[in-house]
Formats: sequence, C-alpha cells, structure tokens
Amino acid sequence: MPYNIPSGSQSNSSGVALARSQNWAFNPPSIDVISSLHILQAQPAAVTLSVSIRDMLASSLATTHSDFNLGITLVQDADALDLFALSSSTHTISNPILLDAAVLLSMQLEVAFVDPTILLEGRYSGYIRFSITATNNSTSIVEEVDLREYSLNLERTGSTTNLLTPRTVNMAYIQGGVSPVLDFDIIPAAASSGSLGYVLSHQGDTVVTLAGTSTSNPPFTLITGDGAVSGTLALDTTIWDSKSLGIHDTVINAIFPDWNVILGMDVNVAVFNAPGAIVAPDVLEFSTLVPDNPQEKFIDIFSTNGFTITAPPWILLSQSSGVDSARIGVMPIDVSNFIQGTYQGMVVITASGNIYEVEVIYQVNDQLETTIDLMDVNFTKDNLYLQVNGYDFNHFLQVESTIKTYDIAGTEFVTTDVVRVPFFNSSARYDVGEFIHESMRWIKDPQAAALGVLDPLSAPARGLYQKLGFVDFNLKVIDRRNQTVRFIRNLNGTKWAPGRSPFNDSNGYHFQNFNDAVARITTEGFGIINIFSKEASSLVLFKNNVEIDSFVLNGGDLPSSRLLIYGGNYLPGDIIKAQINYGTPAIPQLLEKFFVVYPKTDYSCHFLFRTSYNTLEILQCTGKILGFVEYSRQSNTVLKNGVDIINHIQTNRVDPLKVNTGFIPEDQRYMLDVFKRSLAVWLVVPQYTQPIPVSIESTELSHSDNDRFLHAYDCEFKINRDIDEQIYLF
Repeated sequence: MPYNIPSGSQSNSSGVALARSQNWAFNPPSIDVISSLHILQAQPAAVTLSVSIRDMLASSLATTHSDFNLGITLVQDADALDLFALSSSTHTISNPILLDAAVLLSMQLEVAFVDPTILLEGRYSGYIRFSITATNNSTSIVEEVDLREYSLNLERTGSTTNLLTPRTVNMAYIQGGVSPVLDFDIIPAAASSGSLGYVLSHQGDTVVTLAGTSTSNPPFTLITGDGAVSGTLALDTTIWDSKSLGIHDTVINAIFPDWNVILGMDVNVAVFNAPGAIVAPDVLEFSTLVPDNPQEKFIDIFSTNGFTITAPPWILLSQSSGVDSARIGVMPIDVSNFIQGTYQGMVVITASGNIYEVEVIYQVNDQLETTIDLMDVNFTKDNLYLQVNGYDFNHFLQVESTIKTYDIAGTEFVTTDVVRVPFFNSSARYDVGEFIHESMRWIKDPQAAALGVLDPLSAPARGLYQKLGFVDFNLKVIDRRNQTVRFIRNLNGTKWAPGRSPFNDSNGYHFQNFNDAVARITTEGFGIINIFSKEASSLVLFKNNVEIDSFVLNGGDLPSSRLLIYGGNYLPGDIIKAQINYGTPAIPQLLEKFFVVYPKTDYSCHFLFRTSYNTLEILQCTGKILGFVEYSRQSNTVLKNGVDIINHIQTNRVDPLKVNTGFIPEDQRYMLDVFKRSLAVWLVVPQYTQPIPVSIESTELSHSDNDRFLHAYDCEFKINRDIDEQIYLF
C-alpha cells in the first residue's frame, strides 16, 4: 500500500526536444480527495477537469511535423486499480483526437471514484497521461512530441464513526495485589436488525466485562454485539502474578465486520513486586520548519500510587494528575513568536514518592536542509534528495525545477517541472529526484548509444541524445491551511553531469569527457578522448607539438570515435594534443584536447567503462586488489593478478576479482554512480596494459573518513567474455 508516497507530480516530458514547451493548462491543477472509511460515507463526487492545449500548428514543431494527435490514457497504481474512472462529454477519449483543426483545444473531463469503500486506510494515486504524437515530415515516422501527466490522489482516512476508546491504556500492577480496573467504550457506526456491529477479541490474561458478562478463562475470547456498549478491563491476576517484572504489552481488538475496520486498544502493563513507578521516555524532541504547534507526543506513566505532573507554560499537558497510570499528551503551544533556535523545558512528574524529569526539546528550523550532489544530478534517489527537519501535515514542500539542456548543435531547450512533497514525518529524507526523474527519462535514454546511423543534427538524434546543462531549483514550504508560502530557497546552476555543459561551436564537432579542461594522466594511467564528428574528418595526435599519429573519423556516429591514451608510452612532462581540423586547407578550423603526463602515482588499477551516453570514461583506484584467480584446464595452474588469464580461454572455475577503490572525494562519488550504470567495463592493471573485459557483480561502501569527506568502496567483478569490442591504446 502506498503510504506517504508523494505522488502529486505533473511532469512535462517528451522524446523530441523541440516540443519542450508549456502547452498545457489544467483546472484544477491536481485532484486530491479525502474519503472516510465509514461504509455509510457518501461516495466522493466526481471532479470536472478542464484541459486546454496550445495550438500545435502555431508551435515550432509545425515546420517539421504534421498530423498532430492527442491520446488520453488513465493509469492507476496496482493498489488503486479500478478506483478512478474517466469520461468526457465534449470529446471521445477512446481514440486519438486530431489537433490540426483546433486553434485552441479545450475539453471537459470527468474524473469519478469507483467504490472507494473497498480500500483500506492509506493514500492511493494514479494519473492521466496526455500524449501528443505527430508525423516527422523528413522520416515519415510517427513520434511522441509532447507528454503531460496529471495527478489523481485519493486518501482514505480512519473511521470517525466506529470508535473504541481509549486506544492506549497504561496499568500498574503489584504482584499479589488487586488488579486496577479501567473503563472503555465500543461505538459501532450504526446498529440495525441482523447487523453484526462488532467482534471484541482479547487475550486470556485480561478480564473484559460487557453487559454484566465476565470472560477471563479462555486463552482467546470473542464477544459479539450490535450496538454501543461500555465495558471494564482488568487483569487476570493468576497469570500476571507469574510474569516477570517490567512492562508488558497486550492488545484488545474491536472488529467492525460491516466496515472492514479493526481498531486496537494497546494495553501496557507495568508489573511491580512493591509500590513504585516507571516513567518513559526521558526526552521528547519536537521539530518544525517554522514556528507552529507540532504534533502531539506522549509520556507513559506507570504508578501504583497515582501521580502529579507540571510543565512550563509553553508546554501543554493533557492532564495534570492521575490516580494510577496514564498516557500524557505533550505539545508545545503559543510558539508563533518563537524565532529560529532550540528551546528546552522540563516536565516534572511526582509518582510513588519519587520525582521524575522528562526533558522537552523544541527545535525551530527556519530553513530547509538540502543535499544535492552538484557534480552529477541524475534525478535518482541516489543523487538528489532533500533532508527535512519536520514538519507535520500542516505544510508541504513544492519543488519547482527548470532544466536547461543542449543538443549536439548547442541549441538550448528549457523544461519546467513542479512536484509537491507532503510532510508526513517529523524528520525525513525525501527523494525528490525520484519523482522528477520521469520528466527527464527521455534525455537519458541508453538507446542514444545506437544512433550511429543518424545524422547527429537530425531531429531524432537531437531528441534522444542531448548534452545536458544545468538545473535551477526553487524550493517553497507552503502552509496547506491557507496556501501561504512560509519561505523559499533557490539552488541555481546545479549541473546535470560534469563536462556536458554547452559547447560553443555549432558545426557538429566536439570532444566530450567528464573533464573538459586540460586533463592529467600518469605514466601508468590513461586519458580518454570521446569524439563527436558531424562528417568524416581527420584527427591528428601530437606529442610536444610533434605529430606522432593520425586517424580518419567516420562522421555521424554518437560518438564517432573513442581513443585511449596510455601514459606508459610517454614521459613525465610530455604534452599530448588531439586535434581535429574540420575546416579547409585555406581556412583551417581546429578543435583541440590536451593531456599533461605526470609521474607514476599509487594507482593500483584502472577501470574503463562505456556509459549510457556511449562515451568512454575511466575510474582510477588506489585500494587493494584481490586479483583474478583462474583454474585452467590446460595446465591446472593458478594465475593471479589478471596477467595471463586471456591466454586460457577454457576454465573450470573463475574466482571473482575484488578491488577496493581507495578513498574517493565526496564531490567525485558521482563517477562511481555512473560507473555502476555502465554498459561495458574493462580492467587495466599496471602489469598488463591490455584492457580485460569484466562485469560488475557488486559494489558496497567499505569505509569513510567523514572529517575529510572521503569514501572507499569494495567492488567485485568477473571476466566478461561477451564483450568483443576492441580498445586501442596510443
């Protein structure tokens, strides 16, 4: 069941970058309905949704596409299957709707809720998917050019008519003495002839009395009835006299069959062998995003001789004294004038001749703590989340994002997205990236790796392979009671991926690497060049300005070539330059990439990997290697460290390679995340420079130095004989 899952996202996604525009208007902005669990509760009324769609013939797509059609699909969570129903009095929604004839298409949709009484308490969601397709005039292929998802939410709340009170009971019992007796009430939602109002179940160690009938002996007892009833609860002392000292828990359940509702009463019993008291917990902590009354918390008091309780004026108590035991509600009040900071107060309990103190700490946070990896925002739960210190249901977080992306020609495209995150917990981590991930799915599609046959400047290539730029976040904390914006935090210029910021030339030639600046390689290390070439051209490799090699580049691939520079072929201080000349002999146009060779370091191995963008990257490790151990059929000898294993193809068994990355700085952990999602991996060890294809079996955090923000990981690999792609060293 999807409890506490933010699902109010309305994303604007597309597989074609040119269609990234604000084409939609919805009224209301989203549908959120609350319904009671009570079977007699009226079914939620249908909601009329007004949708307006911009004239596609007036958009920039009209010059490249034709035959625009709108498709509408209702998508529901598995737990909410068949809960929502969709109809329309203005348009047929079972077939695509032709948009070409509409200057401004407007429609009325009716969203109905189908028998929500079958659902248990919780939050259910779905969405309406609006998809616009069009025919690409140059390829005659029908493409999805715009997408909008409209959120639907239904929250089923607890029953307000079926009652079992109280819901928590604290009792103190001195062994050999008399059990305390407590009152309770059962109130079914309605009583009618032939209706089974409730079934009361309880364990045999308690005594329940209803309508003058006492039942205590059976180990499990059921009592039934059809109307409101009061009862008493006591302990079976013959059982409790043999229990250990301390606190024990039991439960009494009131089942209301006609409503599919079970309400439980928690019975907490403190067993003593002499007069005494127990108070728990020692500390109550409250935290809110802004000065406001937080949700109530509780102090449990177990006393054989009653108690009294006092607190400062700003702390509200549900009662000030009791004759035996109780659960005391505690809540800070009148805090509207509190400023940001920490407030402390002491609740003092006098029970059984002793004094107990419970510290109350109230933290007012006038800010939102965010953790965003600025080096690689991939819109996944591992890379973008918000740490929220409070609040309760009174506020929600609205995340507004503006994503600026760039295609291979350097053209900028802008996407906006809005996500609302409800605050259900007092302190929680919200994976915001997970909810806006869908709107960016098309831009990370690994199918981009297969676009080698396409002209990189064509619309399909632009749409499926974009160089991502920057993301601006606007974070708002909003009071749901009056829609007041309590405060705003802006995070601007967050990078999508290092090295993939816009490039200035628009001629279709580009070097793309995680490090676009002058790169450093060591004499046992490697440098990588990922080359994008619009048309066939040549690449020349220089060492200290002296030409040492040249290559012909095939145009149109994404990327067209990948070169690996091995530092062992050079000396410290050498400067290596890769140069593309895409001009003419009379007017040369040069694109250059530089590497500086440094002395040998303590790198133990390197991993080359091909990303979902079809680029080649490198992960350098300094940690310990537990090398490949392969048992060969031919010689039955053990070969270690990956030195000669490629000479022995047939094997009986291969033990995995285990590598520790060594410490990786906090701001470079993005590289490990990209590494784990790679499409192919090769290992290179100093003793053997030929890359060995491997597959990643697992990665896990090994240890951290939190003071210096360093992290190390253990990675496990196996030889991957399915990779036949050749890596060339220069």
